[in-house]
Amino acid sequence: MFFNNNMNLDRDFTKKFYRYAHIVLLFAVILTTVTCSSRELRRISNEDGSTKEISYTNDQGKTYIITFTYDTVKREIAIKKFAATEAEPVTAIRMRYDQRNHVTLVHTSHLVDRIKSTADVTMKSFFYTRTGLLYKIETSFKSSYSISKNKTTLITAQYRYARGTLSLIQEHGGTFRKYITPSYTGDKIDSITYRYFSMDWRNRRFVPAKRYIFTFENGNPDTVKDMDKNSVTQEQAKVQELYRETGIDSSLSDANFSNDYNVFLQKLEKTLTNGR
Repeated sequence: MFFNNNMNLDRDFTKKFYRYAHIVLLFAVILTTVTCSSRELRRISNEDGSTKEISYTNDQGKTYIITFTYDTVKREIAIKKFAATEAEPVTAIRMRYDQRNHVTLVHTSHLVDRIKSTADVTMKSFFYTRTGLLYKIETSFKSSYSISKNKTTLITAQYRYARGTLSLIQEHGGTFRKYITPSYTGDKIDSITYRYFSMDWRNRRFVPAKRYIFTFENGNPDTVKDMDKNSVTQEQAKVQELYRETGIDSSLSDANFSNDYNVFLQKLEKTLTNGR
């Protein structure tokens, strides 16, 4: 089993990796705050400096309020996002963390249709090695809407490492298999190979469906090559769209930021003030 080898990974490298990820996310949060301030973002903090409430107005002129409630005994944080004119939250998130500050659970419910009370409900469970490396995430879909959208009830992602560096992410769902393989120059990702296998129901086996290679420039995807069509896309909007559609950004983000719930919380703030 590869997990036993992970137990002996260099702890100094791990600390440096997550410290670098923390700095990158903090920089992103600063940029987000500047962007949002033009949309009247206001923050209320608790005495300990933690966020109590955020209110902002989006580009369409709609105002939202996001509240944060902390339970230090249970190591749990509840986050709710409200439209200013509604009593029920648009999004409700419950996040738990362990004694090492690792995120262990994120339960999210997003209201898709208020009239029909349709919600997209997911629960992510995080698992770590003794040295603190993330090795598995189980994503459960808890509503008929989310099950229908994702065509499965559960996705399991396994994270593998080579000499302390993330080398492979394997994602298994009911109808697909996904493999994300990063390559590095030094300690920076220079390319990612993405392979997607779909279910051949007639022969009851998984067959290759999509193959992409993303190249990176300054830490961001720069081009993408479709290995089946032998074509290269350089248009940034299309590259970024495909990068999101493949789920690579989400899988890497979970690995980078789940190690510290404070960093993960800042990531959630950014998503909630810029997302749906």
